Amino acid sequence: MQTVEEETIDDVLEEFRAFARVDRSWMLRAACRGLHPDLFHPKASDAQTQRAAMVICNGDQRTVMNRKKRRLELVGAPPCPVKDQCFEYVMSLTSTQDVGGVYAGLSHKARRTLRRKREKSVS
Repeated sequence: MQTVEEETIDDVLEEFRAFARVDRSWMLRAACRGLHPDLFHPKASDAQTQRAAMVICNGDQRTVMNRKKRRLELVGAPPCPVKDQCFEYVMSLTSTQDVGGVYAGLSHKARRTLRRKREKSVS
């Protein structure tokens, strides 16, 4: 018969094994690759850094008129090419695995709210 501690260890090990099996090769194409992690994990009072991280994820493209060429053009940084995969990845984490910071252009608070809404819609 297993003790409570052994069962807990087995659960943690199985959760780790499942986490290790997830394909994260998409991370190699992320716009945040190579940037300092502190940019995506700012202090709660540092709204400016959080906005900068969100621009990297969401982009800041806008349409402007190029008068010389007489057409509309997109200017600014495009959204991260793997934003959707990042969102699915971070939302697949359990609440104990999810860490603070900006992922897929969302703050930790925004992800918690979305996770609760998803759980309610499944129930």
